[in-house]
Amino acid sequence: AEQAGPTATRALSAAGLDGLVTVRVGDARETLRHLPQRPIDMLFLDGAKNLYFPLLRMLEPRLEPGAVLLSDNTDMAGADDYVRHVREPSNRWLCAPFFSYALGRHHGHELLLRS
Repeated sequence: AEQAGPTATRALSAAGLDGLVTVRVGDARETLRHLPQRPIDMLFLDGAKNLYFPLLRMLEPRLEPGAVLLSDNTDMAGADDYVRHVREPSNRWLCAPFFSYALGRHHGHELLLRS
């Protein structure tokens, strides 16, 4: 996990995206709380599943129409409130759940677009 930040930063730089993407490493409740007050275009959630919903509630006002949200392993324990929220049409998310297969099992994910 400690190498994830530098690895992501190198990959984004190699893809020419380092000027467009910010990698934040640490407790998301702290690292994301103090973001500059501007809209968020894309958010990738891949961490403690029980934090997905609180993090989304914290950042959702800044995810404007057209924002993309990708969340990993949403079929795991702890993600239930998050999944219910994003799949509820009145919450303004267009949801495309999908599955991948890795490490001998299927993994559920959510690809979302703010409407």
